[in-house]
Amino acid sequence: MDRQTYMGIYDRGFYSPDTGAGRFRKYLKLCNLDRKRAALERRKDIAIGVITRVCAMLGLPADVREIAVKTFRFVVGASRERDIRRFYWYAFGSVLYVVRRYGFPVSIDEIRGAFEDLGIRIPRWRVLWVIDEFGRLGRRIGSRRPSDYLNRILHEVFRSPRAVGRLGDRAVLYRQRVLLVALDLLKMALERGRGFEPRTVCACAIYGADKIVACRLGVKPVVTWPLVSRASGVHESTLRACYNELFKKRVKEETLKNVKDSFCNKI
Repeated sequence: MDRQTYMGIYDRGFYSPDTGAGRFRKYLKLCNLDRKRAALERRKDIAIGVITRVCAMLGLPADVREIAVKTFRFVVGASRERDIRRFYWYAFGSVLYVVRRYGFPVSIDEIRGAFEDLGIRIPRWRVLWVIDEFGRLGRRIGSRRPSDYLNRILHEVFRSPRAVGRLGDRAVLYRQRVLLVALDLLKMALERGRGFEPRTVCACAIYGADKIVACRLGVKPVVTWPLVSRASGVHESTLRACYNELFKKRVKEETLKNVKDSFCNKI
């Protein structure tokens, strides 16, 4: 096989004058597939080059660029698109996907500006289409701010039957207290800058905040690992690893402090 094409699997000597009509039609069909495949690969290479340049302009690490390229290839394969314009839109979505997934402080306007510097214009209305399209194809683009994850996960946790049954009428007030403590824990975690996804960090902050609030009120914690795992969509093992690294020490200090204060007040 001298070429990595559809024609490479056939003997090139079969198109002689005495070749049958059916075999000759098959030859023409394979030639057409060759041309289409070559054009498609060229378009993909152009879009991948754009992704690499944009990631370099935004200062993203090399491994993140590779993830963006893999995401682009997956989305193009799932959508079966061949238009170069849509390839550019998918390239924009791939960069936005890795930026949101790994929490880089890059805005949509900065990504659009990097594409415009390369002569590619991404309209604002097309950004919404890209986000919806990536969600449909299995690569959901997350929210920009970690606080968005915090509010969503908190809402899912405290509307569960376990939380409603345990708290009853006190659910709203208890949720507000957990939210305030979780925001403090989240701020501390973001300052440390560990390599966890924002969704995972927010879920662990809610779990730790629930422990602190429950200790202050003298009740049992409401949030459990299975509950916060279902609400956030993150596996329990990932949540435990993140919690042990970012929050466990701080939560332990806060709970011990509350226990000492309550004991001294009783004396």
